[in-house]
Amino acid sequence: MPGAVPQELRLRAIRLYKELHRLGRDYPDPSYEFNKRLRRVYEKKADITDRKTIEENLALGEHVKKGTHIVPPFPIAG
Repeated sequence: MPGAVPQELRLRAIRLYKELHRLGRDYPDPSYEFNKRLRRVYEKKADITDRKTIEENLALGEHVKKGTHIVPPFPIAG
């Protein structure tokens, strides 16, 4: 079936979206609108069917996820 996204990649993308969405709730700068940006990116890339491109985008999402883990939830006094 050409053009179909493998089920495993689809499930990985959905799982990553949910994880990023949860992390976005606690993003320290509300004006950045993390979850709105996240949704726009996912909508923009929804038509991608190439396995390699999907895997590259998932790797980028994992990188973003790691970056949001290190953002402190409150300003560090120093």
